Formats: sequence, structure tokens, C-alpha cells
Amino acid sequence: MMKVFLRNRETGQFYTGPNGWSGNSSVAHDFDAVKIAATFARTERLAGLDVVVRDNSGPDFILPLRPPA
Repeated sequence: MMKVFLRNRETGQFYTGPNGWSGNSSVAHDFDAVKIAATFARTERLAGLDVVVRDNSGPDFILPLRPPA
């Protein structure tokens, strides 16, 4: 099962929802898709983030989000 998270590049903490961030990915908000996570980060003006895709079949796939132009 694939999971999609937002992670702060500097702190390594995962977005958990309106209440904040955690170093524990098991409590991280799981977005339905990479595009939804990226759109959310831009809409909320969250900077310095990576989208982390995890499917438990290998290493995490990390997609750095670029700052808005």
C-alpha cells in the first residue's frame, strides 16, 4: 500500500495535520496522491518540503518541492 507524506527538509519532521509536525511517520497525514500533497503545500504556502512516497517494497522515493516562482 502506497503512502504519501510531506516532510520538512531541514527538520525531517512529517506533516501530521492542522496540529503540526512529528518525527514519527506513523502519525503523519497520508495524502491520496503526490499531486494532492504538492498542491496542498503550495496552497498553504509551506516551504522547504519534500514529498515522500513509501510503498514498503524498497527505499522511500523523495521528491523535493520547488519554491513557487
